[in-house]
Amino acid sequence: MFPDARRTKRHGLVVVAVVAFVVLGMSESGLGTAWPSMRRDVARPIHDLGTLLVAGLAGYATASAAAGWAIGRWGTGRSLVLAAATSLAALGTYATAEAWSSVLAAAMLLGLGSGLLDATTNAFAAHRFTAGAMNLLHAGFGIGATAGPLVMAWAVSSSAGWHRGYVAIAAAQAAMLLTLVLLRGRWSDAEPRGTGSDRAAGRPGLDRIVVLSLAMFFVYTGVEVAAGQWSFSLLNEGRGLSTRAAGAWVAAYWAGLTVGRLGLSAVATGLGPRRVLAFSMVGSVASTAWFWWNPAGSGLAALPLLGMSLAGVFPTLMSLTPQRLGVARTNAMVGYQMAAASLGAAALPWLIGRGIAATSLDAVGPALTAAAFTMATLHVALERRVCVAGGGT
Repeated sequence: MFPDARRTKRHGLVVVAVVAFVVLGMSESGLGTAWPSMRRDVARPIHDLGTLLVAGLAGYATASAAAGWAIGRWGTGRSLVLAAATSLAALGTYATAEAWSSVLAAAMLLGLGSGLLDATTNAFAAHRFTAGAMNLLHAGFGIGATAGPLVMAWAVSSSAGWHRGYVAIAAAQAAMLLTLVLLRGRWSDAEPRGTGSDRAAGRPGLDRIVVLSLAMFFVYTGVEVAAGQWSFSLLNEGRGLSTRAAGAWVAAYWAGLTVGRLGLSAVATGLGPRRVLAFSMVGSVASTAWFWWNPAGSGLAALPLLGMSLAGVFPTLMSLTPQRLGVARTNAMVGYQMAAASLGAAALPWLIGRGIAATSLDAVGPALTAAAFTMATLHVALERRVCVAGGGT
């Protein structure tokens, strides 16, 4: 194949991956907006949103941790088709659910599909995408995550209801599944380019870097998901905003994440990962504190700032995986990092739910601030350990 043909194929797969992440973002971000109506229909207390998110943990963690095995057995293309088909089944279950048991089943299925798609795509991208393309990929998730609450807020505030919102998202997933089926043969598997002599493999302190990296993914994703899922309830039922206004501010949070990643897709390589992560840590702590403090009712404006602050964390950490942990270990480590991320995505919202049950919705602000501070502390520790081990960024 001529170089130009290879470049065209690679660019085409970047586009497909970005669109897949758009649909992934839609399917994951609509739940928080649907929840107040959903929980009334299935007769559950408000804090059971955390329980529902935990229900998706087993599927997500299992699928993402097994992604390296799945890529080796079925290849990238077939793994993505399986992931999209599972997610479509989950969204169809949401769209027809009338009981709590059906909602729980949908959450578990969506966890399986999302975990496999997320980890498989990130493993491919860690080997094949530039830093800019990696941020563009995750900007796709932000676009979908921005659209998800808007679609669901429209459905909830109209006569359609939250079921119809999931019908709309399922339609997008069906189109994505068809695309992946048609193009499944075009994916070249993201095989490691390293060998057993991989320079990172024997680096002193690598095990500590692995632990700190997993902890970073755990806390980061917990902050991202908890802010996206609990902010609607806080603004709507806690601070008195209308359904549409609260939905719009949640969409603004995801839009901030998207705009930040789109911007980084153009400048991330020039800035370098250290500057990107430093900005992210400072901005995350400041914006969560503002959201909690809420001076003169202005805290809602902190949501888009928080989204922009978080924008570069996940794609930057994922891009650094081959450098920090070794090229030969990348496929497996991406899966483990995604599993850690799924644990954080379930654990922190669940813990906040317990805090709300014990106190009130006002627990959301201080919990997010404490989590953002923890993330910043882990980042400093990880940077120091990487520098000591000789893998500085």
